[in-house]
Amino acid sequence: ENSTDSNNGWTGQHARIAEAATLQLEFRFLSHATTNPIYAEKANKVFDILVDNQPSSGLYPILVQNNIPDVNFDESLRISLGSMGDSLYEYMLKTWLQGGETEGKYRKM
Repeated sequence: ENSTDSNNGWTGQHARIAEAATLQLEFRFLSHATTNPIYAEKANKVFDILVDNQPSSGLYPILVQNNIPDVNFDESLRISLGSMGDSLYEYMLKTWLQGGETEGKYRKM
């Protein structure tokens, strides 16, 4: 059986940005609990990509184009601090707190 990964059609082949941040805390804690850093390294990569591609406005749209080699934030897409957008900012704050308020990138984002 052939299967392909794809985004929901209603998103215009974009991924919801909140989904990119939902597992950060859990995987960072898993690394702490197992003393295996690989889980945190993989999870942190998501935020590294977000930092490296932060929109000029400083606010991330709720959708991200991810079906190309590089992540692309289409700044013409809707920005929301409500549904589908607030989780990203919530997890940035919680990740910064979990890290002992020492990881400046989460506060800057």
